[in-house]
Parts: sequence; structure tokens; C-alpha cells
Amino acid sequence: MNAALFSDLARSGVYTAPTAQRDKMEAAAAGFAHFQINLAGLKSKSAVLNKIGRALKFPPYYGKNFDALNDCLSDLEWQPANGYVLFVDGAQLFHDADPKNFAILLEVFQSAADAWRDAGKPFWVLLDISIPDVQMFCV
Repeated sequence: MNAALFSDLARSGVYTAPTAQRDKMEAAAAGFAHFQINLAGLKSKSAVLNKIGRALKFPPYYGKNFDALNDCLSDLEWQPANGYVLFVDGAQLFHDADPKNFAILLEVFQSAADAWRDAGKPFWVLLDISIPDVQMFCV
């Protein structure tokens, strides 16, 4: 993998990616703002939304709901960058405990990626979980 892959707007979006290859991915994402979000041990929507907000240093007006998450992820004015990469670890428990809200979370991530693509900036979400219907990010 190289930095050009992360710069490819057409391919940016939500993917699964093994944690074991994280160093290579971080090196390739150099120049983009990248965030580590560890969801290990979290089962509830509110805990997950709170953790994401803290990891990305969302402003105080963040409402800790999916609409607010979408708004903040689609703006990120307080984190100016040429692109964004979110490394999401420990998502399996939330996926297993609340599949409905996990699916909504993926939709929000994809919506943000689409909004950034329209704005001409790549936005990637790389989850360390293997789930159907989410493409594996290959290094």
C-alpha cells in the first residue's frame, strides 16, 4: 500500500482492516489527520458515541446521537487536514451486543465519507473487525 491509495477519492469509505497491518496503514496515511478510536468493552450506543466524540475532540455542542455524529464527522472544521483516517479498534462487542445500532454507525461513517468525497477530500474508516458486507482493506 502507498500514500496514493489513501489519496484515491473514489476508493475512500468504510473498510475492515486487520490491526496487524496498522503500522503500514499509518505510514501510508501520513499527511492526513488520523485518529485511533478504541471501542473495546463498549456495548451501548451512548458509550460508543461518547468515545468517538472524545477521540476526535468534537466541540462541546456535539449531541452524542447519530445525527450529531454525522454532522461532526462531515464538518471537522476544528481538525483541518487534506484527508482523514479513523482507525476503529475493539468494535466486535458493540457489533454483537447491538447489531442494529452498529449498522447505523456504519451508515453514518459511510455518509461522512460520501460528504468528504463530494468536497474533494478522502475520508477513511478502517475497522478491525471482519463482518459481512464490508469490504476488506488490502495493504
